[in-house]
Amino acid sequence: MVIFNELHLSEDLQSMIIDCEIEDTDANPNVFIDSIWIEYYKNRNADTVYSNKAIKVYSKDEDPSPQARKQISVSKSVLATGKTGVTTFENGLFYVIVKCYDTTDEEVFYVDTGAVLDWQAVYNIGMNAVAQITASCRFDCSTPDFIEQFVIVWNALRLAMEACDIDQVDMLWTRFIAMSGSGLSSKCNCIG
Repeated sequence: MVIFNELHLSEDLQSMIIDCEIEDTDANPNVFIDSIWIEYYKNRNADTVYSNKAIKVYSKDEDPSPQARKQISVSKSVLATGKTGVTTFENGLFYVIVKCYDTTDEEVFYVDTGAVLDWQAVYNIGMNAVAQITASCRFDCSTPDFIEQFVIVWNALRLAMEACDIDQVDMLWTRFIAMSGSGLSSKCNCIG
C-alpha cells in the first residue's frame, strides 16, 4: 500500500529522511496518509503497530488537504523526549510506520512499515574487522571466523530488510551491533 521513495539517515546522523506515498493512487484514489510514526526497534510490538513509545512525526491533522505523498525530514531532537529510550540515530535501527485511511470509510486503516538503520555503523564494524585482519595477518591466511560471521550477518540483514521480515531484522541487528565490541578480538588463523 505504501512505497518508500526515500528512507535513510542523513550522513551526519542528525536527521531521518522520509519520502513515502500511497501505491497506485489511480487504483486507490480515496486512500491518504493519516500519520507517520518512528519506532525504535527494541520498542516494537510484535504486530508492527506502533507502541506507546513511538513518536508521531506527521499527522493528517497538520495538513488542510489529504496527502497521498509525504516528504519530511525528522531531526534527531524528536528523540530527546526520552520516550523511545534513545537520544540519537547513531548505531540505531528504527521503523517508520505509515498509517493510511480511506476517505470513503474513516474506520478503514492500513499500516505499512519501513526500516532504516545506521549504515555507517555497519561500515565501521566491517572496516574495523578488515583493519585488524590486515594489520595482524599475512594475506595468505585463512579467513578468520569473525569476518565470515560479519559477511553472513550483513547479507542476512540486507535480505531480511528487502523481504520485510521485521522479526529477523530485529534479531540480526542486535547480533550485528554486538559484533562491534566482542567479535573483533578473534585471532587470524594463519598457517605457520
